[in-house]
Amino acid sequence: MTRATIRSKTDEDLQYRRLEVRANGKAMTTPIKSLSPKPHKSFVSNDDAQYINEAYAGLTERALQNCATGGDQQFVRRIARTMNSFKNTGAAMRLLILEIKGASLPKPKETEFVADLAYTYSDMTPIPMLSNFVDRITTLDENNRSRYPSDTKFEKVKAYLKYTIETIDQLNNKPIMGHIPDYKYYFDDLVKLYVDSGINTFYFNAHSSNPMTLQVSLRSLTRTLAAHGVLDECFIHMINPGIGGAPKDSSVIPAKDVLGFGFGIDGLGENHMPRYAPREKQKDAAERKLKLFDKEKYEYLKTSAPSDIEKFRPPDSSVGASEFVQDMTDPDLRKSFNTEQLALEGARLQDNLARSTPMLRYLEGKSSVTQGDIRALKMSKIRQSK
Repeated sequence: MTRATIRSKTDEDLQYRRLEVRANGKAMTTPIKSLSPKPHKSFVSNDDAQYINEAYAGLTERALQNCATGGDQQFVRRIARTMNSFKNTGAAMRLLILEIKGASLPKPKETEFVADLAYTYSDMTPIPMLSNFVDRITTLDENNRSRYPSDTKFEKVKAYLKYTIETIDQLNNKPIMGHIPDYKYYFDDLVKLYVDSGINTFYFNAHSSNPMTLQVSLRSLTRTLAAHGVLDECFIHMINPGIGGAPKDSSVIPAKDVLGFGFGIDGLGENHMPRYAPREKQKDAAERKLKLFDKEKYEYLKTSAPSDIEKFRPPDSSVGASEFVQDMTDPDLRKSFNTEQLALEGARLQDNLARSTPMLRYLEGKSSVTQGDIRALKMSKIRQSK
């Protein structure tokens, strides 16, 4: 098993940490933001911002069967074009996250196809995730509509994970990323499976929840990794993060997504989940979706007023002044802006941690970070016995 080489430096009071990660001949420093392929060709260009190149693709049962039997070469070609469209592909880490959407577990040949595809286009190979993962490892009680762990179902999923790991590990020169779903009951079993297989990089699916909402799960995950003796030498990436909700009648949304770095997350990934607005709310969708990240306050400005947008523009944005005021309602441009600003904040956190700047004092200077946030971040700190 090929492992990522990781050196870590942690904050004294909070769970923030700076990792130097090496894999497949590439290196990155955390905290770090991901970049998706579509909207960032022109505007994400600040040299101080570093990224993980992250792409996603879902496969239905029929599509997976067609691909595995050689009947859909177009899908593979689309993946190749997508991965080659990223900026700085020679230096930045690449991740191809595949999701298997069929209700049944993939057959061996199908598992081999997705494993080979993820390996080919990733520097750390994410194990393709199974959609509706929690449903696959639990049983529904029809009486109270609750779900309960099913060891029988979980063993079948473990068999899929083991076969995928074995497939990737044949002629392998790259670390494998273990998929961690948000289901605490099986954290220990999954972590043990991965650690026993030599895996020290992981990705966690937030399902559009923000890290503050997930703080119990994230503490459980980091505590489990610490119990297995690998927390200081592992990389944790979060996909599908949410930013949090806006207080009623407020023009700002506290930026809870970036606080994930204080709950043990090293990489802040992209949100690949589709969003649906109720029909009655679609008429004001442009205004609702205009959320611009302010790294000085840790909040998202919610406005569509050109005067507000013009005053807001930070000097380090790669989006030009004319585009910023006139075209910021373009969702691609807005996403480019937010991605770059989050990446610049990641670089600032890296620098603070390298210089041992107390993260507690740094966060207390952010006007939208509350005392409740600070208390939650303090409590998330995992203190390991020497």
